[in-house]
Amino acid sequence: MAEWIRFEIPFLLKVTLIFTGVYDPLYKKLLSNMKRLLMIPVTLCLTLFAHALSAQEICNNSIDDDGDGFIDCYDKDCSQNTVCDGFFIGSDACSESPIQFPPLELKLKYKSAPGGANHVSRIVAGDINSDGVNDLVATYTNQDGTLS
Repeated sequence: MAEWIRFEIPFLLKVTLIFTGVYDPLYKKLLSNMKRLLMIPVTLCLTLFAHALSAQEICNNSIDDDGDGFIDCYDKDCSQNTVCDGFFIGSDACSESPIQFPPLELKLKYKSAPGGANHVSRIVAGDINSDGVNDLVATYTNQDGTLS
């Protein structure tokens, strides 16, 4: 006599067991353990999927909501948001030309070996957060790839 057992998680997983032969008391324990074992990757996948759906950038709260290292209008997820209209990255339109340029002194603080620099970085200068104070922003990537 053969017995068919179907274990199913809709839209995700289907497992069919065929049991043939003499009934073994360990059979139910095996089935229970198999269900428990299958639930681990399923739970992990569902958790990661839920986190991916919930991690969305809010474009006006000065927080890196989605954990990608970019805040608000610096985040590509906000580039088309109306909150970021007129944001100056990628736009060279200036509303005013300065009468004179203030003196600017720069000193080398760090130097990397040739070929060791992050060439996709850019320095941004201007009143970034509209508080009336000019800001200077640059990225520094740690050896593990995280931003500082």
